[in-house]
Amino acid sequence: MKLNLQRLAIPGMPDGVYEMLAKALISYPEPSAETTRLTLNLFDSDYDMDSGGFHPVEISLIRQGEEWQISYITDFAYHSQPFPELIKDIDVDIEQGCVEHVFTGRQSLAAGAELTQLFISNLIAYYDMGVYQQKLTIDDLS
Repeated sequence: MKLNLQRLAIPGMPDGVYEMLAKALISYPEPSAETTRLTLNLFDSDYDMDSGGFHPVEISLIRQGEEWQISYITDFAYHSQPFPELIKDIDVDIEQGCVEHVFTGRQSLAAGAELTQLFISNLIAYYDMGVYQQKLTIDDLS
């Protein structure tokens, strides 16, 4: 699929994220007119608490008329001992206008620009290295 991605001025968001999304979505069929949200999950099937690996990432796109825009990009990681749980590690939530990190808490997109830039730049590099498998979920109005 080829989407018309709206490039929002998001503090710290590298332009390369749009090229990465275009590459990730190219093999999927076009969404129907009723599709309101696309959720792309990127994951390393070898990632676990003991041996590590690349954190799973979820990217949500929402339809805005004829364009699509990023709603959020969330990195998940295992935390808590002795019973580790996969939780949000970094959450760049464009709809809510904030960035949240598990250890530093919530801050505005502007205040979290450095974290966003580092997180998304690494995500793009890992994607380009081919470490992720992916799955797309399509949400319709029905």
